[in-house]
Amino acid sequence: MERVVYCGCGGRMRAPESALGMQGVCVRCGNTIVVGEQNSFPLLDTPHPLPPLTNIRARPQAAPAHQDARYAPDSGVSPSAHAAPATKSYACARCGRTFRGAWDRNRSAEGEICHICARRLDAAPPAPEPAQTPPPPLRDFANPQTRHVVPPQAVQRGFAGRMLEPLRPAWEDWRIGGAALVGVAVVLILLVDRFPVAEYIAEFFAAPVDLDSAVIAPWVHWLAFTLVLLRPVVQHFIMLYMLLAWCDALPNDTFVKNLIALGAVAVVLALIGWCVGMLTIVGFFLAMVLQVYFVVHLYDLNLEQAMRIFPCWFLAWLFSRAGFALLMGMAAALVI
Repeated sequence: MERVVYCGCGGRMRAPESALGMQGVCVRCGNTIVVGEQNSFPLLDTPHPLPPLTNIRARPQAAPAHQDARYAPDSGVSPSAHAAPATKSYACARCGRTFRGAWDRNRSAEGEICHICARRLDAAPPAPEPAQTPPPPLRDFANPQTRHVVPPQAVQRGFAGRMLEPLRPAWEDWRIGGAALVGVAVVLILLVDRFPVAEYIAEFFAAPVDLDSAVIAPWVHWLAFTLVLLRPVVQHFIMLYMLLAWCDALPNDTFVKNLIALGAVAVVLALIGWCVGMLTIVGFFLAMVLQVYFVVHLYDLNLEQAMRIFPCWFLAWLFSRAGFALLMGMAAALVI
């Protein structure tokens, strides 16, 4: 088995186990060394820091030519003539690995470099990087694992809501809801056709026989015509305002803004009534169905809220009719 012999200059050499106690010359510095247990270790052992050497002999300055200084038993050199340098290190200060030989330390223009970690032996270790504060989060989202979840509460519905609850899934489908409205309109049309409603309406709006039209001023005709045109718009506005206030679904928070928003919808409903309502009594009910269908899907009303249209419609008709009669009476008083 071979042994690794090290010199005080840092050089290492291999020697057989039988070389213990013999002298040799360092191939690096040329000094004479004696192979022993203190300055050598088996090749298979784990490398360890090299202790300072005490049995190194310096090479004489002027040796005879016939004398072989490498194997001279008595060279007259003191063992302490070549002490180990104090500045040498046997392990890398950067990576902490023990040098296995001279090949682990390479000299370069920048200094002595460790062949294991490829860094300078005399360079100062890098300064620790300053601690960086993490950036603030973009947004503090609530943790779904810890947030408070409010349990669902049962909605207290009235008598009408409980009665119409089985029909709610069918009403959510607009096709089924539209077909139901058309069916109701057809039933109403069949019932009304059995009564002379057209004659009743004609007699209701007919002018008195004894009224002399010659004494009526032209502006009175225009006033009456304007009131006749505005009455459906006012009626639909009152109906929409009452319905959305009842359902807590008014589009704005002030009356003026609601007047503008609901007034435009009331004009559209009045136009539907004017256009479709001219088709005899069938068109009148068809216009009503289209108006209800338009309001329900414009404001996304459910079945219970949609059923509130009919009482609101009736009350709006009464209010508009009363106001129309009052204004017409005032106009008639001015003429007479």
